[in-house]
Formats: sequence, C-alpha cells, structure tokens
Amino acid sequence: MDAATYAMRQSEGYSEGDVRIIVLVAGLGTEITTDCQISVSGKRWMVGSAELDAASSHWVLRGRKA
Repeated sequence: MDAATYAMRQSEGYSEGDVRIIVLVAGLGTEITTDCQISVSGKRWMVGSAELDAASSHWVLRGRKA
C-alpha cells in the first residue's frame, strides 16, 4: 500500500484519502474489478480502479476505506 499516484489523483472519482494498493498476480487465481473489496493490514478497502500491468505480474488498485 502506498500514496495514490498523480494519475490516480487526476482521475474522475478520486477522493482525498484514496491509496494505491499493489497486488501480485501469482497465486491470486482471479481478476480484480471495481466490484471487489480487499483487506490490507486488517483494514477493508473498496476498489475504485484496477489496472493490470503490462507484464501481467501485478494489479495496481486505487482503494478507498470501506
């Protein structure tokens, strides 16, 4: 988990407090969409955007506290 990127902050729907979450694809077994929620360090996040990187090794998510 990290601060939202510049591109995330400029995108429609961005809200102060949104974060960037990186999820490795290996072993995941499913696609991540904006219908998903994710738990990180005991906190629940709604997925505001989800992009698979060019090498298909990880998802880059914009998360908002659920």
